[in-house]
Amino acid sequence: MKILRVWLIAICLSTTVWSKESDLAIKITQFARSPEWLGHFFYDGETDRYTSLVESSYYFLSKTGKYNPEDELRETIRRLSTVEDIAEEDYCRYVGRFELVLNWFPEYRKSTHTCKAFNEWQSTLSIDEVRLSFATGFIKNPASSFGHLFLKLVSKKQKAELLNYGINFSAQTGEDTGAIYALKGLIGQYRGTFTFLPYHQLIKDYSDLEGRDIWELDLKLDEFARMRLLRFIYEFDSNYIDYTFANNNCAGILERLVHYLQQRPLNRLRELKPWTIPLESFQEMASGVDLQTYYFIPSLKTQLAFMETQLTQLEKQKIKYEFQTRDFQYLSGRELDYVILDRKLNRINPDSNYDLELMKARSRINVETHFKELNKSNPKAELIETPKTSVLGVYKMGSDFGVEVGFLSERLIYGRNLSEINILNFRTQNTSTEKKRSMLKDVEIFSFLAGESVDFLHSPFSYGVGIFYRDNLDIVAEGNLGVLLKKDDWLFFPKMHAEAGKRHNRIVPEIDIYNFSAVVNSKLTIGHENIRLDFFRYFKPTMGIHVVNIYDTGRRVLTDTSLSGLIFF
Repeated sequence: MKILRVWLIAICLSTTVWSKESDLAIKITQFARSPEWLGHFFYDGETDRYTSLVESSYYFLSKTGKYNPEDELRETIRRLSTVEDIAEEDYCRYVGRFELVLNWFPEYRKSTHTCKAFNEWQSTLSIDEVRLSFATGFIKNPASSFGHLFLKLVSKKQKAELLNYGINFSAQTGEDTGAIYALKGLIGQYRGTFTFLPYHQLIKDYSDLEGRDIWELDLKLDEFARMRLLRFIYEFDSNYIDYTFANNNCAGILERLVHYLQQRPLNRLRELKPWTIPLESFQEMASGVDLQTYYFIPSLKTQLAFMETQLTQLEKQKIKYEFQTRDFQYLSGRELDYVILDRKLNRINPDSNYDLELMKARSRINVETHFKELNKSNPKAELIETPKTSVLGVYKMGSDFGVEVGFLSERLIYGRNLSEINILNFRTQNTSTEKKRSMLKDVEIFSFLAGESVDFLHSPFSYGVGIFYRDNLDIVAEGNLGVLLKKDDWLFFPKMHAEAGKRHNRIVPEIDIYNFSAVVNSKLTIGHENIRLDFFRYFKPTMGIHVVNIYDTGRRVLTDTSLSGLIFF
């Protein structure tokens, strides 16, 4: 009887141990596939087919950690659960994943599991908010026309906004420029790293030097998520990801990081797209925030343009006189403020001695200039209302119909500047003849336009190029060069239009006239052979219509009229 009792107790104990081990194995498998664990290592793929985007071999504790999140988790637990204490230096090196695991498996925590250096660093920062910052497109660089994303760490201890810190993900390009820079960026030959730096440095690089406005969104992260972000940045340190302009760029990587902090999986539909656009990523990350709060930081160029609207004609004449003669003795303090800022942003040949004289003259005039300031707090979130840039649509032209597919398309969807970039936009057509057939009507292989408005002092050139395939006939290269004139909601772009192909090699004058309103955006193109009128209206961020009318001036007939229903995604 005693033997039977001992045997039953042994069975119960072994069953209990087996049950605990089984529960632990299930818990490990579940956590290894959670958005938190996968997000921390930037794992890509699906169950049993994972690959981390992190290329540094020493980032992983397990030899198979780059491809197996569960192996990496088991090795992390093994080190935390060993009898020997982890040296504080080693704990600091992997503080992000250690604390992440101990939050799920608190039974492994020891008093020696601490990193004093990290605790002092995060205590000094005293982060109260994390904001997602979107720097709008750099008009003079098509590769940057979709903007740039970074994070802003806000501390209420700081007396000025610019004294906060930022987290930026960017490519380490060295001194590469031109074709080498583009090629290496496309195939992932640069190391992408996170940098932690003062926010005023980011403002200087993206807003002051490049004239980008900055929108900020409070991500509403709780204290736990903010701490997780700091631990991640502290741990990542000198590690890197292969940077590519298409996907593993500032948008793609920050989107993954924010989803990790928000503890939500990535949008699988977006992962199927061949590239990641900062504007779309901003919209996607904003969708994970319930109560959205925005802040607006206008660039110095935007502020200068706003100041111009407040100048009288007499003030403009006096500023023009200084611009032509460098005689500033008759300028008021208000006029000097405009001249000083304009020289900082737009004058090609700076003269430090002359700039110093201007500053001295302004310091002797102790009066307010009474320029109104732009609203910088909680503006309407215009970026969220902008349609996404990939488009699918159907259109009708007479009795024919067709399909539109656009991978990158900003046609008639404009922000503050007239800046476009379009890549691989297809338009097919099914003819209504007795032998119904489908033909590839148009392909916009690549085109861009960098348009900068003329002001009362400067007349910068606006320019654009494009490569097209049209009507089963020819590959055509086009170029445009002109000046952009602005009047209220109207933009006028008189230009010289160059065209090169098998059918045409010519340079002819053209003019584009744009109008943007709450009702509809429109564009009138008066060309050498025809007049084209476009209307675009979107009803939601994902739906719109596009109407096109083309009038042949030679034959005096309306050759094309089409109506397109579009879905943006």
